[in-house]
Amino acid sequence: MPPVERFHSISVTALRPDLALVLDRVLYAHCNYIVSKHGKAVAAIVPMAKWKLLNEVQDAARAEDVAEMIEETPFAAEEAEIAQAEGESRPAFYMRLR
Repeated sequence: MPPVERFHSISVTALRPDLALVLDRVLYAHCNYIVSKHGKAVAAIVPMAKWKLLNEVQDAARAEDVAEMIEETPFAAEEAEIAQAEGESRPAFYMRLR
């Protein structure tokens, strides 16, 4: 089981003088921070690798959603039949979504 990642909480006021220290902790110790303003969470500071992974997951989820929407349209079956009759496969755009 992977270790449980803990988020440290820090206010904007406390972050200002210690920004370099917080960024070093994120970079070298892979710490995660939740930044709050007036007691409400407003941002997260996380390692870049984690941010990139999150974006990849979101992109994959969006692509999957789009592919499902295309398959669920009433024209998807007709489009496949037309393409098959013409001896062509689906356009490359649709293939990238799968």
